Amino acid sequence: MNSIKKKMFASVIFVILVAVITIGGVSSYLCYKATFDSLEKTMQEVAKKSSEVVSKEMDKYKTIAKEVGLITQLNSPDITLQEKNEIIKQRVNMHGLRNINTANKDGIAVSTNTGMTEVIKHTDYFNASINGNVFISDALFDGTTFEMYYIVSAPLWRNGIYGSTVEGVVMLEIGAKVISDIAAEVVVGENGVGSIIDSKGYIIGHPDYKKALNRENTILKYEAEGSEGELAMLEQRMLDRSVNFGAYRNDGDKHLLSYAPIDGTNGWGMLVDVPQNEYMDRTYFSIMATAVLALLSVILSAFVIFRVSTKIADPIIACANRLKLLSEGDLHTEVPKTKSKDETAILLNSLELTINEWNDVMNDISDHISSIINGDFSREIHKEYIGDFEPMKKGITFIIDELNRIFRTIGQSSEQVASGAQQVASGAQALTEGATEQASSIEELAATINEMSQQIISNAQNAQEGKKVAENTAADVQDGTSHMNNMIASMNDINAASIEISKIIKAIEDIAFQTNILALNAAVEAARAGTAGKGFAVVADEVRNLASKSAEAAQNTTQLIENSMRTIKTGSSIADVALKSFNSIVEKTGMTVSIVEEIAEASQQQALAASQITAGIDQISSVIQMNSATSEESAAASQELSGQAEFLSNLLKAVKLKGRHLEEHQEEVEVEPELI
Repeated sequence: MNSIKKKMFASVIFVILVAVITIGGVSSYLCYKATFDSLEKTMQEVAKKSSEVVSKEMDKYKTIAKEVGLITQLNSPDITLQEKNEIIKQRVNMHGLRNINTANKDGIAVSTNTGMTEVIKHTDYFNASINGNVFISDALFDGTTFEMYYIVSAPLWRNGIYGSTVEGVVMLEIGAKVISDIAAEVVVGENGVGSIIDSKGYIIGHPDYKKALNRENTILKYEAEGSEGELAMLEQRMLDRSVNFGAYRNDGDKHLLSYAPIDGTNGWGMLVDVPQNEYMDRTYFSIMATAVLALLSVILSAFVIFRVSTKIADPIIACANRLKLLSEGDLHTEVPKTKSKDETAILLNSLELTINEWNDVMNDISDHISSIINGDFSREIHKEYIGDFEPMKKGITFIIDELNRIFRTIGQSSEQVASGAQQVASGAQALTEGATEQASSIEELAATINEMSQQIISNAQNAQEGKKVAENTAADVQDGTSHMNNMIASMNDINAASIEISKIIKAIEDIAFQTNILALNAAVEAARAGTAGKGFAVVADEVRNLASKSAEAAQNTTQLIENSMRTIKTGSSIADVALKSFNSIVEKTGMTVSIVEEIAEASQQQALAASQITAGIDQISSVIQMNSATSEESAAASQELSGQAEFLSNLLKAVKLKGRHLEEHQEEVEVEPELI
């Protein structure tokens, strides 16, 4: 566990360290930022001024080109070529030019030195000047001398009048060394370098003229070889006019680069390259000096803080250690002393007084608790408890008083418990006997109801059988009634047929009578005919005999039919009486079936009621058995309660209360247990 001394030391050191680091860091950053910003501003100013110098130098050559373009002799047809060359040579020597050439408006140029012609109408400088503008070309190479040069072109005006018709183009050749000499004049520190690049990144002016002759291009070199990537990307951003100042690394050294465009050119720009260390060394030294001073300040502060924290923390640590012992229950170890007169001395002295007072209080409390443990609740607290200990005194006094009251109440309650246990035992015995008698009565009642239930069930079954027999009988009688109705219907049909037959026999009798008449008439006619009618007379006689027989047979049949009709009528009357009897039987049989059904339904209801009564008797029997078991358990519990009351009474005899001994008012209670 970290001590307070370490925490104080660490906290103050941390604050001082943070303050020193913050102040040193901020001051170092501000110093570095101010130096860097100043250097950036200076380099941009140098680049801008240098670009203005180059611009002015190129403006001088533009002015020369304009002046040459106003010479009337150069486009006059009256001037010979030699005279023109003399004029041009004077201007070349006067201004230190490499050469001056002219071209007509068709783009055909004549070299002043060699006299050779060349078509230049495709070149950008010719197209610009033929349209009346002065133009500076990119770097060109002479295939003969292998020298690099630039062309400053201007329009050749008719009759030397500016703004008139352009008759051709004047082209001033300027040596590339002139541009490099301008770049070499830019001096920034000891190792700073100025250079000029064109719109594509080629070096066209450098103190090291070989870089211009070799047409070095960092951007193309990075694309081809992948080297100097930071410088290449920075130059590209500068050519794009997105930045004017930046930093890059070259062989591990950091360089600062500033850019300024050159006005009046075809995208040329001035670069100023300076090693950063050349200007930042003093700043770095200042930062290191600040760091050393900050470190010394921290060390000195740590020494002072350690001494002060020791004087403050040692007494606090001693007090904490003693409080730890106190928290572990140590009230006897001596409290450490201190020579200081400040608050730490007050702290230790107060701790000593506190421990002494606690010691006295705890001894007094222990003494009273020992008395309580020994069963003596009669002692009073006489010591004065100061401050917040006063509630403890009141609490212990209250506990003793409450224990006196509780034990007295327990003594009284034990008597009541013993008496109540005896009463419960007696009641349980009586309840058990009553439950036994009720159980016996209920068993007899249940047997009787069971027997009655069986008889009711038997009656119900017999009623069901009688119902089935009555139903079958009613069905048979119903079938007989149906057959009787059919027979009566058949007899009625026979009677109707007999009547019809009587009518037919009557008709036969009439026919026989008519036939007999006819036969008689025929015999009469045959007799009149004499011999000729003998045969016919025989036939007529036979017909008369047949008619007589037919009439006789018809009479006999009529007599039989009449007899049958009388018999059928008699049978029909008897059948009607029988049908009425059958209908009466069917009606009474239906009434018998209904009565039997009611008897069967009543028997079923009686059986159901008997089963419900049986179930209720079973439930009553179960309840009585439960009551019996409960009464037995109550008797056993009352016996146990009596024993516990006696045990509690014996315990209370050893307790000593205020004023008198508990056994003086505690009566011995004896309970005779009942065995159920």
